[in-house]
Amino acid sequence: MRQAGRYLPEYRALRQKHSLLELCHKPELAAQVTLQPIERLGVDAAILFADILLPFEPLGLGLTFSAGEGPQITRPVREAGQVLALPPVDPATDLAYVLEAVRLAVRALPPHVPLIGFAGAPFTLASYAIEGGATRTFALTKRFMYSEPRAWHQLLERLAELVGAYLAAQARAGARALQLFDSWVGCLSPADYATYVFPHSQRALELAAASGVPARGSGLAARRSRGTSIRWRCSLRARSSSARRGTSWPAPPRGPDTSSTWATGCSPRRRSKPCRRWWSGCMAAERDAIAVLLMAYGGPDSLDDVEPYLLDVRGGRSVSPEFVAEVKARYARIGGRSPLRELTEAQAAGVQRLLGDRFAVRVGMRHWRPYIADTVEQIVAAGQRRLVGIVLAPHYSAMSVGAYQQKLLAATTGRIDVALVRSWGEHPKFLTALAGRVTQALQRFPSPAAVQVLFTAHSLPERILASGDPYPAELRASAAAVAQRAGLNVWHFAYQSAGATPEPWLGPEAGALMTDLAGKGRRAFLIVPIGFVSDHVEVLYDVDIVYRDLAGRLGAHLERTGSLNDDPLLVAAIAELAHDTAAGRGWL
Repeated sequence: MRQAGRYLPEYRALRQKHSLLELCHKPELAAQVTLQPIERLGVDAAILFADILLPFEPLGLGLTFSAGEGPQITRPVREAGQVLALPPVDPATDLAYVLEAVRLAVRALPPHVPLIGFAGAPFTLASYAIEGGATRTFALTKRFMYSEPRAWHQLLERLAELVGAYLAAQARAGARALQLFDSWVGCLSPADYATYVFPHSQRALELAAASGVPARGSGLAARRSRGTSIRWRCSLRARSSSARRGTSWPAPPRGPDTSSTWATGCSPRRRSKPCRRWWSGCMAAERDAIAVLLMAYGGPDSLDDVEPYLLDVRGGRSVSPEFVAEVKARYARIGGRSPLRELTEAQAAGVQRLLGDRFAVRVGMRHWRPYIADTVEQIVAAGQRRLVGIVLAPHYSAMSVGAYQQKLLAATTGRIDVALVRSWGEHPKFLTALAGRVTQALQRFPSPAAVQVLFTAHSLPERILASGDPYPAELRASAAAVAQRAGLNVWHFAYQSAGATPEPWLGPEAGALMTDLAGKGRRAFLIVPIGFVSDHVEVLYDVDIVYRDLAGRLGAHLERTGSLNDDPLLVAAIAELAHDTAAGRGWL
């Protein structure tokens, strides 16, 4: 909180030299203020120095602080049309100074002292945005809420997505606990709270909790929250058992009382039960766990690994020195290695945090270490006999996803009961995450409406069409769904990264389509690699280098959407796939 330690002499000395926003905007100063209570008082946790209204700046609402009056919003939201006009916000870039302050503070803190990150809840932010500042009556907020319910929910949906992503970004920067503050929600009745606020606050907490860091809300419930903060006037009797357990209310709580002072009803984290003699209890729990195997293509860990990696891809067939040198040069341009293993492991770690100890999540690669077969042996050795297999390619083709599944079934050889996820390109969280990336990326162009959006995926030989392979149809269906969510009226689909074989491959090829569109006067392109969920050579080299060079020759502006990697929405989608597949088999 920006209030933390504000009475300290060292803080007041800084305020003589800098405004509140200056302290927030300069990471080194924000980190310095964050550390002041730790250095003086030796408390057991640090609270990030920031302000809950900082997201208003990239939203274009304007933010100032007046002495004695508090925050002032220079462009308040008073009409439904203003909600739709709010620009997209990417916390990683638009609030980068806050995240850098987190990183600086974490590096300076002793290892045993955690940093708590925070953000304002959707209702509190909405009330500031509508009222234009602090208020005692909330008259404008309630008038908007009752008279424009559709716009109200659209506004809180936008704020929930922003706040959830912002909290998750703080966790990735190093925060070890997250708090969602709803300072003004006490002005609502229980019924209004449940109808107009609770779903959006819960959504923000779900996104925050997907980071794997404990996230809790104040005066509200969230299924994925590790605890709940309770107002000082609320009775603890009805809450105490759940607070002690570290869980939260399963349904909207009774209406919050009015106060802006909080008492924490959060408990110590759950601890594992001690193992019985000879570790029998722990071994039984491990054996009972449902294995989840996340499968990806694989990539070399160094330039020396390129040749053996290519031999594996080609099934042991020899590779010419010229081709090895060419592929090595590509990897040298993207850092000398593939980042795919680390990214897949990060995805697996996030899925494990969401699924809990009923599941054991592992990683297996089709063409590099850790190989699918080796990971299966680890699963067998652990005594696990049920496995959910998920290929981290959302769209099915017998030649791609089917090949992973064949490797998995060959490795299990009947020793494990296997449930395979065939495709998942229609999952709402996957589509929503991609649509968010599209909306954010379009803001990098001077005229977003003039941008030609190209959805791309890995090309495959045309012969797959003869067998009715669903790959092209699934890709186009996903692209259409993302385009609809992102509000695109015109978009294109193309293939990339075709193999160097003489047979025909699926088209149109993205570079050829760009060239054709450029010939028609189009000079702005956004590539959305919808067939890839992580950064690897097809994205980092084929798009970022090859197509960017082509755009330069065409005199065009090219951008690419950021890969999802371990985005909380993608991680949540994969976790849901694993859980629902296991449940469908009767394993839960």
